[in-house]
Amino acid sequence: MEIRDTIFFEGMLFLYIIGSAIDENLVGFQYKVYALLTYLIIKLIFYHFDSNVTKIIFLLGINTYIFSMAYFLEFNILLIMVPINIMQLSKSLSNENRLIVTFFTVVMCCTVLKVKIFVMVFFGVMSYGAVIFIENKNKRIISDKNRILELEEERYELGKNQSKFLEREKNIKIISKMEERNRISQNIHDTIGHTLAGSLMQLQALKIMVTEEGQKEILNRVISELKNGMDETRKVLKKIKPDNNENGLNTLKKMCMKLEDNELEIILKYNCHDDIPVHYWKIINANIKESFTNILKYSCASKVNVTFEEMNKFIKVEVKDNGKGCKNIKKGMGLRGIEERVDMIGGKLITHGDSGFSIIQIIPKENING
Repeated sequence: MEIRDTIFFEGMLFLYIIGSAIDENLVGFQYKVYALLTYLIIKLIFYHFDSNVTKIIFLLGINTYIFSMAYFLEFNILLIMVPINIMQLSKSLSNENRLIVTFFTVVMCCTVLKVKIFVMVFFGVMSYGAVIFIENKNKRIISDKNRILELEEERYELGKNQSKFLEREKNIKIISKMEERNRISQNIHDTIGHTLAGSLMQLQALKIMVTEEGQKEILNRVISELKNGMDETRKVLKKIKPDNNENGLNTLKKMCMKLEDNELEIILKYNCHDDIPVHYWKIINANIKESFTNILKYSCASKVNVTFEEMNKFIKVEVKDNGKGCKNIKKGMGLRGIEERVDMIGGKLITHGDSGFSIIQIIPKENING
């Protein structure tokens, strides 16, 4: 945008120079046109360079060329192009200093080469104003574009955070429902189940004491109905109560959400179909919790992957971060505790510290299914 506007302004000066050359004298007009075309070609080449050093060298050469043409061809009107070149050459200076440099250049042109002072001052001021206006306009455009990019980034981050928040809220609702189902099923089992079982035992004891056949028949019907009721209750509780994997995963998800509060990205992948026993889940989650503690203490990580993978003969549980890792792994109390707990269920602990840090629990399927 800045280059386009500058070229447009120089084009207007170029047209004025041609008009002035025609009005002055047709003698030598051909050479003046050649000089103008040469200047135009050099200046267009100048705009194709990005290097500041190259541009400065080109501008010094262009101004030297203009002074040469003004002296040898008596083509003084070409000097009105000097102020705009000086403004471009002094771009790194403040606007006040650029004005001073441009003023001294105009004075030099007027005194040394006898250019009309009114013409040089007029075009010097015009060039200064035009360049400052174009540069400020370009700065505003760049500033607006940068602001738009910042707003786009902020909107993207807000959308990303909103997605995380919605996902987190969804997980909290699922976990809350699971916990409520677990609590209700346990309460029903502890109260109604025990009450029905106690009543059934009492009726069976009463049946031994009763001698009349009619009363025994009534007791048998009541006992049968109670047994059916208990069976139905068990079926309902089995449907309501989350299975071991659901409970274990919910506990793990709660730990992951707490870790995310420390600005860590957690990616949980669960690819297992076998039902993992409750006491296994307690050991697995205790080890994952210890792994999370070590990550917060030592790793300086920003992302953690927790992966459950089912193999032919074992289940692999890996916690891997993208932190600084550790080449010489020394097992402290935390790692030794993880290893001991894995040994309790017949598993094996593997650690890697080359790219980030990885803690892998290998649990044989035969121990789970047995």
